[in-house]
Amino acid sequence: ELQGSITPQHIYAVLGPVAQMSRKILNMVMALTAPMLYKIQVRLPYLFSGSLCVIYTIGFIYLTRRQQKHNAKILTDLFEQTEGVDKEEAKQLVKRYNRMTAASGECLARMAQVAVMTTKRLTKVAGIDMNAIEEDFRAEEE
Repeated sequence: ELQGSITPQHIYAVLGPVAQMSRKILNMVMALTAPMLYKIQVRLPYLFSGSLCVIYTIGFIYLTRRQQKHNAKILTDLFEQTEGVDKEEAKQLVKRYNRMTAASGECLARMAQVAVMTTKRLTKVAGIDMNAIEEDFRAEEE
């Protein structure tokens, strides 16, 4: 559900079937290995599947945290690009992001990533030096 709510449709068209197929393959592997493990020791199928679940959970938590740090960097970059927000204030704003739900945080980070990429692309294509424009604007204000 989470993946479907935060993934664009063209990517989910591939990701959805891959996830479904991997789930079915894992179920088939467990159905084939459980009787063999049960013959060796009655508790062995439960220990095997429980160990796989623990390893999967640790991997999921690690990847989620890594993605959250990456998203926080994207948001910090976006906040730093806005006028009047310094690095410390941007970090304070990102702390609010860390308290969001995973789905809301991912949606916000993806929107921010598009904004950052669009700004960089526009300045590169136009050959505009944003610092020079900001300096000229501040000079005019004074």
